[in-house]
Order: sequence, then structure tokens, then C-alpha cells
Amino acid sequence: MDNQPAVATRDRSPSLTGLRAWAAGTVVVYHLSTEVGQLPVFSELFRFGRMGVTLFFVLSGFVLTYTYDGRRISKRTFYWRRFVRIWPLHILVLAGSAAVLIALGATLSAKHLAPSVVLLHAWLPNSRIVGDTVGASWSLSDEAFFYALFPFLLPFVAKRFRYWRQTIAILFGCYAAYFVIVSLTLHGYTQSWALDYLPVVRISQFIAGMAIGVAFKRGVKAPVSLRMALLLTIGWVAVTLVWARVPWDFPFQPYSGSQAFAFPVFALLIWALAERDRAGRSPWLVASPIAIRLGHWSYAWYLAHKVTFPVWTRIAGQPHTGRQIALAWVVIFVSSLILAGLLYQLWERPVERWLKPRLLGREGPPSGSGPTAGGSTGSHPTGGDSPDPSPLPAASAAGPPSPAQA
Repeated sequence: MDNQPAVATRDRSPSLTGLRAWAAGTVVVYHLSTEVGQLPVFSELFRFGRMGVTLFFVLSGFVLTYTYDGRRISKRTFYWRRFVRIWPLHILVLAGSAAVLIALGATLSAKHLAPSVVLLHAWLPNSRIVGDTVGASWSLSDEAFFYALFPFLLPFVAKRFRYWRQTIAILFGCYAAYFVIVSLTLHGYTQSWALDYLPVVRISQFIAGMAIGVAFKRGVKAPVSLRMALLLTIGWVAVTLVWARVPWDFPFQPYSGSQAFAFPVFALLIWALAERDRAGRSPWLVASPIAIRLGHWSYAWYLAHKVTFPVWTRIAGQPHTGRQIALAWVVIFVSSLILAGLLYQLWERPVERWLKPRLLGREGPPSGSGPTAGGSTGSHPTGGDSPDPSPLPAASAAGPPSPAQA
């Protein structure tokens, strides 16, 4: 990948902003393949594109930790900032999707949608509740849980930043044991819910991001180069495609395992990209102006893309031939991206800017009343914002950057 200087925008780490666009794109292509129709090569490569959500969870932990570690704001301020970041767009897309589906003849139940309004739907083992009208917003329910615990987890993780390897190994080992037990004891949707959606299970990925976020901020170098991190990521995708060949009655299926076990590899990729940004050598594929713009749109794209599926099938019918499927992919991909841009420009950013100071006003001088924190951002497309204006500081042998540097 070509290099370019880190851009001096409100994106502290342009590569991580651009990475969100690529991750959201993998989820979109995965849904196109599973719900619209399959295309040769693309459908196979993105068979487990839902791994993009795992990448978002790790990225969220990393960016929130880098932003907030070493500074203090009140928990109330932190929670309000998280709320205004994710909920307004979520409720608009939820209501809009419901309106579209009803207009197309679908019957919706208020009792199935109510948990989604308050971001509790991923806690309930019911596919109609977890899926709501959006189909992707379950991850907001997980993120809300992560945000609730973040101020309490951060001091604990920060004190143990030198043990990031052990932290990730323990998280991986605990999930592996859980995966084996659940795979052998639960079946059907209950198994999928327990492995894929339950917030208390997914938090391991968020904590892994926190662990490397603290280590990176304290000047610890990424243990692998970006080239090696990319090779490991490609290698994991190859492993999952081989894993997909197991018989249907094999107890340990890749549908859940592919995304659950990916987080150590994604952690290395995120860390290596952050190192390149800090060195002023951001890779063009993730740090170009178009990649950064699409990264800003990634939350809206991730959240709203599936509403375009039934609209297109109503207009053109369910595609059957390869040509029809290819056309549907292109139209839906492009139209959902345009919709995301409109949502970002006309609702997501304006509403966030208007709401952020309404309850709390602008943040004053640091105080000791809350968690170590600073800034106002996260990085999951289900709640991803861009970090605050200062670029990544150069690593210093003298220790972690001071609050004024962050």
C-alpha cells in the first residue's frame, strides 16, 4: 500500500477511520450474499464477512481507551456523549425502516421493537427481537453494555497495560472454553444467540481493544509490522474458508467461531495501523480522503443498508440469474452508501452537535469526579465517531503522554 502523511483533520488516526469503511463494507457484502443472492468468488470470500463486527468491537475498545486514558471527565458526561453518538441515528433508522416495511406490506409487532428502542434487544434470545427492523442494530445493544462498564474497566486495564499479551490470551482461552461448552449443549437459535449476540460474551473483544489501546498510548510498540498483521488477517480468512468445509453436523461450526476467534488478529491489525499513523506513514487504502469520508459514513451505512434490500426487490423482483444478482448488488451497494452519506450529513452529525452540550454544556477543566477520560469519541460504526482533533503524538521513551498531549 502506498504511504501518505497523516492528515491534520479532526481524525486523530486517519487509518482507523478509513478502516471502519472497509469493515462496514464487508458486512454489507456479507448481507448481500446471504439475503439478495450469491455471486461467484465474492460470496465465497465474504462468506464470513460478519467478522467486520468483531473488528468494530476491538476498534471501539482501542479508540475509546486511547481517547480517555489519562484524563478525567464525569461518568455522566461520558454516558451522555455516548448516548448522543449512537441513539439518535439508531432511533431514526429504526422508525424509518419500520415505516418502509409497513408500506411494503409487512406486519410488525411493537413488543418486538420495544427492546430495540432502549438498546436491550441483544439480551433476549428471540430472533425477531434481536433482528428488529434493521437487522444490524443488535451490536448497539452490545456497545451500550460496553459503554456502561468502560469507566470501571479502564482503571483496571490501564494498571496492567504491560500484560496485554496475557490479557488477550486469557480472554481468548475463556471464550474458547465457552464456545466448546455452548456448542455441545445448546442448539438452534439459542446457540447462535449465546455465541454471537449476547453482550456479556462479546465484551472480550472490546476489552482486547482496550488492552492494546493502553499499551499503544504508553509507547509500547506493535509486536508485528503492518505487513505481518495483514498476512495474519488474510490467513485467518483462509482458515475460516477451510473450516467451512466441515460437515453440517460437526459440533463446532465456523459461523460463530469465525468471528469470535478473530479478535487477536484484528487487535494486531489495528495496533499496526495506529503505529503507521503515529509515524506519519498512513497507508493510502485506509487513509485517503475518500476512505476517511466513507469511514465517517460507516455507522449510518452499517445501520441502514438493509432497508434498501426490500425496496429494490419490490421494484425489480427477487433476482435469480447471475446478471440480475450482480445488478442488485451494485444498485443496493451504491444506493445504501448514498443513503448513509445523506443520513450522516443531514441527521447524524447535526443532531450530535446540537445535543452534546444540551445536558452538560461544554466540558470544563479536568476534575477528579469521574473516570480517567478525555475527548468524545468511539470507533464502532455502531457508535463510531472520529477522535478529537490532535494527531497521534510520537511515542516517547519517557512514558505515556500527558493529558495535554492526548
